[in-house]
Amino acid sequence: MKFTKEGLLTIILILLNVMPANFRTKLIMSSVVIATSIFSLPDALKYVVSEELFSNIQLYIPLSKYGLGWLIPATLTFFGSYFYERKFKMIKFSS
Repeated sequence: MKFTKEGLLTIILILLNVMPANFRTKLIMSSVVIATSIFSLPDALKYVVSEELFSNIQLYIPLSKYGLGWLIPATLTFFGSYFYERKFKMIKFSS
């Protein structure tokens, strides 16, 4: 099963929108969408440019051969930005 870049972003935005409000901040939404876009570029560009050009890049991205190279980076970005924002808010309110 292969996803298009637009389909990936749609999936990510739908998943983020069904989460509770504290998971839908501007920082979390924008960073996850950016990470998804970056890691789905090799998958999308292989239909425009020679597939051989991106085959070496896809060897280093986990799950890329299944069209899911964006999944791990998007998940890590989600948790990273959530914990960053949570810590930042705690520091901001404590002073």
